[in-house]
Amino acid sequence: RLVAMTRMAMVSPGLADEGFGGDRPYCSGVVELEEGPRVVARLAGRENDEPDEMEVGQEMLVGFEHHDRQTPRLVFRPA
Repeated sequence: RLVAMTRMAMVSPGLADEGFGGDRPYCSGVVELEEGPRVVARLAGRENDEPDEMEVGQEMLVGFEHHDRQTPRLVFRPA
């Protein structure tokens, strides 16, 4: 479940290369797993990168994004 989230318009050069920043903020959150640990990761919407429909307490699904063959990234989306 989503415990906390934030939007960041100031992003690293790598995220800026992917189109994040300014009008397209990068969203990050803290998700509590069923087993108890909490994980910080990128948040994404159901169909795009705008997680406007997310709320704290909401159930989340885990996944991975593959922007290149070497660095898969953890991402959470609304359940």
